[in-house]
Amino acid sequence: MSYAHLSPDERYRIAHLHRGGFSSREIGDHLDRDAATIRRELRRNTAADDRYDCRSAQRRSIERRRAASAQPRIDAEQWKQVEARLREDWIPDQIAGDERVA
Repeated sequence: MSYAHLSPDERYRIAHLHRGGFSSREIGDHLDRDAATIRRELRRNTAADDRYDCRSAQRRSIERRRAASAQPRIDAEQWKQVEARLREDWIPDQIAGDERVA
């Protein structure tokens, strides 16, 4: 099964069904999504007063994606070092623990 982000329409439907008292499993069945996806969405985006707002959930989702894409990536020099260790038959855990690569 491939992963797809929740759409604004799905978030709207989650809000409507959640307000209607449906469980995460029932909402997931209705949207053809796994119940864990619905639980995670509600956990991440439900306010302290136990309200789920689909508009703020969509905004927060976009902000999280932007923040994740702004994380520093491995540079070309580090890739060369990683590839050199792989040619030496190092395993990824060993490479990750090597200060020369980090």
